[in-house]
Amino acid sequence: MTRVGLLYVDDFFQPRSQRVGSLGLASIAAWLEQELPGVETQIGITAQDMLAFEPEIVGISAYSETLPAALEQARLLKQQRDIPIVL
Repeated sequence: MTRVGLLYVDDFFQPRSQRVGSLGLASIAAWLEQELPGVETQIGITAQDMLAFEPEIVGISAYSETLPAALEQARLLKQQRDIPIVL
């Protein structure tokens, strides 16, 4: 089984925060699980979520406002596990 972690980074305390999550990441997760047998996905909001899931690769969703936080989460992941990260 291939484990794919998808990390949604947002500033959840900002009024403009997308508190509903990322429909893009949900779409990617659904497609991966439907089209690639043996793929398991999980969407998380922190590096700790991803480390607990123990993925073989992590995709991180980011946009201009969240790029510094996304890079920090990627750094935290790399400190703990040397896994591929796609930003």
